[in-house]
Amino acid sequence: MKRKYDNKTLENSDFNTVNRISGQVSIEPLNTLDYIVYFLMGIFIFSRFSAFIILEKLEFAFYIPELLYIPFILYLFIRHKRIFILLINNNQVQLFFIITSLLILIFWSSYFNQDGARYIISTSRSYFYISLFTLIGYNLSNIKSEAIFSIALGSTLTSFIWLLFFHDYDEIYYVSLTSVFLCVLIPILKKKYILVTLVTSIVIIIGIYSALRRVYIVLILAFVLGLVINIHRGKSIYRLIPIIFISMIFLFKEIILNMIVSISSRNDFIYKRIVSKTLETIYGGGATGDIRRISNIENIFNHAAEFYYPHGFLTKNTDITGNGLFMDLPLYELFYTFGSILVIPFIIYLIYKTITMITKIEKSNLTYAYYIVPFTIILHISYLFYDGGFLLWPYYTIFTGLFLGFLFNKNFRIV
Repeated sequence: MKRKYDNKTLENSDFNTVNRISGQVSIEPLNTLDYIVYFLMGIFIFSRFSAFIILEKLEFAFYIPELLYIPFILYLFIRHKRIFILLINNNQVQLFFIITSLLILIFWSSYFNQDGARYIISTSRSYFYISLFTLIGYNLSNIKSEAIFSIALGSTLTSFIWLLFFHDYDEIYYVSLTSVFLCVLIPILKKKYILVTLVTSIVIIIGIYSALRRVYIVLILAFVLGLVINIHRGKSIYRLIPIIFISMIFLFKEIILNMIVSISSRNDFIYKRIVSKTLETIYGGGATGDIRRISNIENIFNHAAEFYYPHGFLTKNTDITGNGLFMDLPLYELFYTFGSILVIPFIIYLIYKTITMITKIEKSNLTYAYYIVPFTIILHISYLFYDGGFLLWPYYTIFTGLFLGFLFNKNFRIV
């Protein structure tokens, strides 16, 4: 008689049992060298530092971050050879479908974007990474939260050091907001509040010198989601710790805000981006980016019929599209690229899967680490209204794909 497995059975089984049932692959136990490599991956793959190496140091005419992937792919292949072989052998049809679909969209895109046809390939690369790593995430049965944190920390610290010592404060520096989010969220869920304090201090400074207000949106979201769960699920006496931590935040709120204003005022560009735009949003008619978002939303409603069907990939060259047209409201880009007839059901399904995963975590009393996946998806849903980086830059899109794969994977374990 065939044995039946429910979610609880899968949760309590070992990784090899899960693999036999699902056909997925598990990552072997990690050692110190693995974590060092993951940290270095955060520096060279998951941060904007890769652009500096490729474009400035190696003097390539085009941004080709794949060159930096080679040593890490070789290490991971040697370390996890079995995983690579199984992923390729088990997903040949899926890979063919992804590549074929992208090629069709590229040709379809050329019909609507003739002036920017040569830039479409660059845009399609980002969607290829999202698709590829969604497939990888879907086929992994487990991953350690420390591995994710190592990558995110490498990325975030790289941005912090670059902004402090090498950045010219006359332009925006786009950091990986997903890395920032994970750097704050994971220590909160692990209840490592000293580490939370250190990372938060770094993120506050990153927000100032990058001239990006959205860094603080991500920071607040990580705190709200993480601390609410800690209070909700903590034992009576341990609930006091996050409550005390929240109280300390409110106690020092004025000091933190004054510090941000004080540092920002040293540079006109940063002050305008951080302080002036925030004041315009609160007390005025809204900052430029906010007005553009509202305008794009109105455009979607006023010309809804034009967004029903897919137009394919668009060019993001600012000389053609205008500055920030799709960065401030990526929902507009998705409607244009895939059509509302596909995007709206997908977003609804994404929300449904997120709620389902949170419900499963609650009912099965799984560890706090499991919340990393649905909370990161909530972050990506929020991106739809203010940050298009997760659809654009390779150092962003890899995380996007991985967490989509984790979400769709019913047997995925994170510890």
